[in-house]
Amino acid sequence: MTESLEIDVQRCVKQTGGATAEGAECPECPSRKMALTHEEVAILGRMRAVKEKARPVAEKLKRLQYVMEQSPQAEAEWKDLSVRLEVLRAQWRDWEKKLEEAVEQKLIILGHRSLQSHPGGLF
Repeated sequence: MTESLEIDVQRCVKQTGGATAEGAECPECPSRKMALTHEEVAILGRMRAVKEKARPVAEKLKRLQYVMEQSPQAEAEWKDLSVRLEVLRAQWRDWEKKLEEAVEQKLIILGHRSLQSHPGGLF
């Protein structure tokens, strides 16, 4: 597993919501690294793609903001780009939610969270 596919977990208890009652680190996870699942890697790739699409749109919006007063075409383009940026932000939020669900699912599988805390289940 490559270093880029791991995230540093400062404290297992902090990340998982508490593995032991005393607040000690989880005895099941002696390593301070937690590997990403294939699903998490895929989701992060999608999030990266959304960010790559959003950056140029946001930069163009900033540039257009200065010329909007002088050009009606710039104002129309600014509105179109604003809508596009909102769509990308919504996509980002969707992928962010899916990532949170994938992490939660992984923690349940690893035994750091109980399935009982999720009455509807995650699967």
